[in-house]
Amino acid sequence: MVQHVSDTISTATSAVNAVTSAAKPFADVWQPVLTSVEAFVKSVDAILELHPYAKAAWSLLSCVYKMAVDQIERDAKINSLAGVMYDIYEIAKDADPLKDYTTIGDTLKRMLLQTVECAYFIRAYAETKGFVERTIKNKVFPVDEVIVKFEKTFEGLKSDLLNKATIQASITVFRIWDTVKELGKRGGCHSDLELIQNLYIEGEIVLGDLPYASASFKIELECLPGTREEVLKEIVDWANNASRESDGSRVFLITGVAGSGKSAIAHTVARRFAEQDRLGSSFFFKRGSAERTLPEYLFGTIARDLADQNRQFRSNLLDVVRDNRSLRQTTSVPIQFRSFVLEPTRDLTIIGPIIIVIDALDECSDYAYILDILAFQLAKLPDNFCILITARSGDAINRKFKSSSYTRHKRMEEIPHPSTTADISLFIDSQLRNGADVIEEIVSEWPDGRWCPELTAKADGLFIWALTACRFIQQAGHHPVDRLKMLISEPGQYLRDIDQLYLRVLEHSLPDLDNKLLQRFQSVIGSIILARAPLSICALGALLHLKDGSIGRLLHPLGSLLSGVLSDTEPIHFLHTSFR
Repeated sequence: MVQHVSDTISTATSAVNAVTSAAKPFADVWQPVLTSVEAFVKSVDAILELHPYAKAAWSLLSCVYKMAVDQIERDAKINSLAGVMYDIYEIAKDADPLKDYTTIGDTLKRMLLQTVECAYFIRAYAETKGFVERTIKNKVFPVDEVIVKFEKTFEGLKSDLLNKATIQASITVFRIWDTVKELGKRGGCHSDLELIQNLYIEGEIVLGDLPYASASFKIELECLPGTREEVLKEIVDWANNASRESDGSRVFLITGVAGSGKSAIAHTVARRFAEQDRLGSSFFFKRGSAERTLPEYLFGTIARDLADQNRQFRSNLLDVVRDNRSLRQTTSVPIQFRSFVLEPTRDLTIIGPIIIVIDALDECSDYAYILDILAFQLAKLPDNFCILITARSGDAINRKFKSSSYTRHKRMEEIPHPSTTADISLFIDSQLRNGADVIEEIVSEWPDGRWCPELTAKADGLFIWALTACRFIQQAGHHPVDRLKMLISEPGQYLRDIDQLYLRVLEHSLPDLDNKLLQRFQSVIGSIILARAPLSICALGALLHLKDGSIGRLLHPLGSLLSGVLSDTEPIHFLHTSFR
């Protein structure tokens, strides 16, 4: 194997030397790279964890090639980058990804992410006439330096592949955020390092006044690998500009009923672009969480996230708010958007997309002003800003975005039913296999596996139904087979409605409620619903003048619907807002 890899390197190196010894035509040099990348993508098609990254890299690179082939005729620097990329993909193909994924999977993922970054760079290099000459003159587009960094990153990744180690820990991301203006303006700073330090210290103090909510994505809430692949690919291609040019869209709106999987898609998109250092911000509204329901936290959070990522945006933002505390602390949403986001981005020149994810817009306590801004004012941002928004279907949201000239609308009900059914089946199987004892009992009862398609059919396209059913089946202290039989044996459509499922779970979990206990249950659940901040069992006891033990006995059986019920001090949350 070592000799084979060595021969591959020798062959690849000869090819590299042949194609980069002179400034050959772009197509002659890059076509072999595309062929090699395409072959690698096909070879990892069965690896669910790697497949979406491979498809995204191939889709973007092939699109950029078609665009650049007519605009870049001969360029030795770009050809040099092609040689290095060809080299590593030839080695990757021989590395047997299927067999050695556990040892080289992370390296292959970073190789694909780096390929996407190179594609962004080449597109920017090629698409604007005179752009390179203008930016080189201003010392803000150091082409040679950037290409060298890309090449060094690929060389590090190649070494990792050959040694089956992880040394090259990061990828090279290049975005032009114009720093010349700030360097010239701050004459008292003698170095970039001093500038960065001063901006950081000042920013921490001043920007600390801006409203901020910890409302980012969570890995544990994203889509199961292998599910929702079609819609995720559509969003990634759109954000990478492979399809945005056709309709000029700046917003990708996803609507659907509660529990249809919109938030899981949003978490997945946010995490994938965060891995590329391309996530500008993500904000997941959540009813019942004080900061995550108020509209005045949205644009402050987005602004501070952007400021944490880039010093030029941070500098521009400080210029706007530095001497105006009342502005920093305003709760006016239109003023926040204009001052915190729009004005600081006016002179930014960006390579590659910046993604902003806003989930569950309908759970914002008052989204009227936000809706106007998202539907009609985002075209004022730089072209590279892409905004993914999810919300439940509703007349106000649908009507507003229907009038927006830059919104692409995807309805969850438009996703083909067989695709959704297959995804839910995979999800149910994965959830129940997380508990070895549970799945063993189920398989023993149904060795033919028919329980899974029957339970999937009951879900009728709702992921939250499937999740609630799995939690109900797995709940400790109960026989999983009996609970599964109960769910799949209900006649007709009875349990296909999520409210009916919740009612059945409540009836089974609390079978002996007399009138007194029912009134107590209503008081406890009502308090959880109405509380501005999540309450623990202890807090509920103090509020309602009830003993903690009596509240615990009511809530402990509801672990399939509520989190935090097994602890007296942990805040209690609804697992999904549809249960409210």
